[in-house]
Amino acid sequence: MLTALALVLLAPRASAQGKTPPAKPTPARESSAQDQRPKRPLISDPVGPPATAAEILAWEGWKGVGTRPLPAVQAREYPTEIPALRPDDPTAVPFKLKVYVLTRVENDPLGTERSSILPGGVERVRTAIRNAQAIVREGSAGRIDLALAFVTEEESLNLANPEADLPRYLGPRINGGRFDAEDGVERGPYSGILVVAPGVREAAVTVNGTPVRALDFYRSGGQFGGTALESNIVDTVTALMADRIREMGGTVLPPEAGPRVGWPDYRPLPADALPALRPGVETNTAAVAGSTWRLPAPFSAQSASAATAPVTMYLEADPARGPVLRYQEPGEVRLGGYALPIATPPVGKNLAFWMKVSGGEGLSLRATLGGTSEGAQPAVRTEETIIGPLEGEQGVAFPYDGAWHRVVVAIPAGTSSLDLGPSLQRVGLIRRDIQNVNAWFDDFEWTDEAPMPIVDGPSRANIARLGSATVADLPTLLA
Repeated sequence: MLTALALVLLAPRASAQGKTPPAKPTPARESSAQDQRPKRPLISDPVGPPATAAEILAWEGWKGVGTRPLPAVQAREYPTEIPALRPDDPTAVPFKLKVYVLTRVENDPLGTERSSILPGGVERVRTAIRNAQAIVREGSAGRIDLALAFVTEEESLNLANPEADLPRYLGPRINGGRFDAEDGVERGPYSGILVVAPGVREAAVTVNGTPVRALDFYRSGGQFGGTALESNIVDTVTALMADRIREMGGTVLPPEAGPRVGWPDYRPLPADALPALRPGVETNTAAVAGSTWRLPAPFSAQSASAATAPVTMYLEADPARGPVLRYQEPGEVRLGGYALPIATPPVGKNLAFWMKVSGGEGLSLRATLGGTSEGAQPAVRTEETIIGPLEGEQGVAFPYDGAWHRVVVAIPAGTSSLDLGPSLQRVGLIRRDIQNVNAWFDDFEWTDEAPMPIVDGPSRANIARLGSATVADLPTLLA
């Protein structure tokens, strides 16, 4: 209960005549050019659950293109239990694994796009590596011991071309046992090298006689719960073992018929091949050269929607257009995609649709060529049309004003499927906008209209002008 004194203190101060003095007028402020910029509305979360595949197929927005049922995306179903770590066994064959966690990576040749792993992510990798050690010990019945060496690299590295960049970075840091380091720093030999980095393209190289594999932290499930990261690390360690056996002259056969349910079973690995897993270069024996190992079966798969995590699709009511399709990428890192259930594109036609977006991130319409619904043919490639290109990209210009705009894009001849998602260059990169990536679509149709022109992203032209820029150009270049 408030006391009388408190009520007095909370009351407005009165003048000597007992009246409250008038509030001082707020001085007028001249509006600047920045005040005239369009204000982006805050985007509300979707209302209701994600749309099912059947609901999306029945959506009237496809009436101008026709639809076809799509096979559900096959998502890996990972084991959920981590086995207890077996006690150390001095008779186990050591597979000495050096793990490099690169926390800051430049993913394009210009060095303008960067991805990072926060300290919590580094600890997540440490935990997953220790869990992988327990998984390998258990799966081999104690015959193989994953001996670990862990390094965190905080210097920013350019991995736009991992096949060339990884040897350049790792070359001075590891050796195959051919020499002792004069500075006393332990550099091997190792059985294999695992590089975990943000946004890196998966790659396999050999550095100083040591097999190296690169793994993307985000695409391997590092930002999610569960055991996806452990599963991808274990698969990569298995691939490094296979690389080592091949290097020593052994034979590695394709995986067993899958899918498998649990963790890999390394017990079928022949005893003759085990010496190849030891670090060093003096293990190329006749026994290893005559050994044969068939890789474990892949993980089992479960049906999911046509959206690849973390992308989620919704059907919403738009005040101006009625039911529309909403695409959302939750999370800070740009990943995932959605397979459009569009019928086979007619020859000579372009694709038109209505679209609006939130934030400052574009989307890519990715066309897969060379594959059919009956099965992929040997030559399969992807071509993309970026809608709203950013720096270093080319695509169709799109205003980020929260309004509906009609888009017309060319579809390459031979296209077998179409997907929506982040541009291939930005997969695995942290989004630039504070809000989740949202896009709305309506009224897809085939058209004879000419496609919209392909233009440079906003800074590509500025980069080209830097060589001849003058002081007068600075306001434009820095805008």
